[in-house]
Amino acid sequence: MKRIQNLIPYTLIRLAAFMGSSRRRSGKPIFVVSMPRSGSSWIGSLLGLGPDIQYLREPFTRTYVTRNSGDSLVEFDVSAPPETYLDVQRRIRTGSAAFRPSVLAHVSQWPPYSSGPARMVVKEVNPYACGWFLREYDPVLIFLTRHPADIALSFRDRGWWETDGDQLQRWKEFGLRTARSWRAAIEHSDEYDQFLHVKYEDLCLNTEGVLEKIYAFCGREMSPSVRASVQELSSASVKDTDDPYNIHRNSRNQIDKWRNKLTDEEVASLRAGFESVPLPNAYRYEFDCQKAALKDERRRELG
Repeated sequence: MKRIQNLIPYTLIRLAAFMGSSRRRSGKPIFVVSMPRSGSSWIGSLLGLGPDIQYLREPFTRTYVTRNSGDSLVEFDVSAPPETYLDVQRRIRTGSAAFRPSVLAHVSQWPPYSSGPARMVVKEVNPYACGWFLREYDPVLIFLTRHPADIALSFRDRGWWETDGDQLQRWKEFGLRTARSWRAAIEHSDEYDQFLHVKYEDLCLNTEGVLEKIYAFCGREMSPSVRASVQELSSASVKDTDDPYNIHRNSRNQIDKWRNKLTDEEVASLRAGFESVPLPNAYRYEFDCQKAALKDERRRELG
C-alpha cells in the first residue's frame, strides 16, 4: 500500500508531462559530474533544493545502464554520443518528466505541483561525458574528484568490484581508469570559464565554506533552509548504509578511509595505474603521507 501511495505523485507528474505540461528553463543549467562514489549525490542534492530548481539525478547514466545492463563509465567521442544519451537529451529539452522515479529527486519541482521558470541541476557520474555536456548545454560544470583509493574502496565495499582474476592488476586498472576519466573531463575545460574543480576532501573539511564557493560560482545564494540542510546532512551520526545514494554523513569521517583498510600492495598497484596518466597538479593525490598531516594541511589551506 505504501509503495502505491508513493507512486501516486510520480504518476501525476508523468500524466502532466504526457499532456504537455512543462516548466520554462531559467539560467544556465548546472551539471555536477564525478566518478561514482565521489560525493556528487551530496553536492547535487544541496544544489538541487528550491522551488525554482528542477533536479535530475543521473538521467543519462541510469537510463543507459537500464537499457544496456552495462557500466556507467561510458567512453565516447564527443561527436558520436550513445543513442541513449541523445534520447535523454531530447526529453530534457522538451521539459519532459519521462524518467524513472529515482531520477526525479523532488516531485514538488514538476508540474502539476509547480509552475514558472526553473533552473536545471543535473548530477552525473560519467566524466567521459563532460566534453559533450559542455558542447551541448554550455552549463556551469562542477567537477568533483576524490582520492582514487577511497573511490576504489567504496566500489569494493558496495560489491561493485570484480573478485576473480589478478587482483593487483585489477587495482592498477582501476587507478588507470580513474585518471583517464578525469583527463577526459579536464581536457575540455582549459578554455571554458564555467568549469569549477572541487575536491571531495576539501568539501568534507569545510562543507559550508566550499558550498558557499560553489553556490557563488553558479550565481546563487545559499538560503537559510539550504544552510540548515548542510548542517543536517554533514553531521549525521548514521553509518554509511547499503544505499549507494545515501547523502547523510559525518563529513569529516569520510576522508582517507583507505589508509586503514587497503594493503600496501593494493595501494601501490592502484597508484601505479593512476600516476601513469599525466594530470595537472590540482588533480594529484598523495598516497604515502600521514593522515593527520594531510588533514592539518588541508585545514590550513581552507582557512
